[in-house]
Amino acid sequence: MLTLERSTYLGPARIEEVLANRVRLRFPDQEVWATLALSFGYSPVADDVVLAISHGDDWYVIGVIHGKGKTVIRAVGDLELHAPAGKIELRAARGIRLQSPAIRIAANTLDVVAKSLRERLGACRTVVKTVVQLVADRFHAKVSTSHRIDADSIVHRAEEDLKLDARKIQLG
Repeated sequence: MLTLERSTYLGPARIEEVLANRVRLRFPDQEVWATLALSFGYSPVADDVVLAISHGDDWYVIGVIHGKGKTVIRAVGDLELHAPAGKIELRAARGIRLQSPAIRIAANTLDVVAKSLRERLGACRTVVKTVVQLVADRFHAKVSTSHRIDADSIVHRAEEDLKLDARKIQLG
């Protein structure tokens, strides 16, 4: 049986309850209240396994062994991440969400690789200096009011059928 009351302890503990910056730790033979002393913005939840340290009656949580809570990085002003000699990778098992009034991406090359891409836009304006090339097995566009293309020349080629379905076709 582990006697915790007047000894020094450093080891795992399971969180039973969270109350502001204090947590109730559960051990096999007793429960104690500890102060969170983590150096990062982790918010523990019940059943997390943490690294606890004590001396006498004073208990502190100084690490997270197995957690399911949320880690939040807060900056009062601007926040910058720099990797001057490397790269920055973001990985998440359940998704990444960016939310801001404005997002700007500046790059020499932007590669998007996805199984599917959905875009929902209020308006879209794309300016391309040289060429837009679309390669697809099938292409379908649905426009509810009008479709207009202005060009010096237009070429449509079809291996088989070319169908035009309209009440009126104006040439010239």
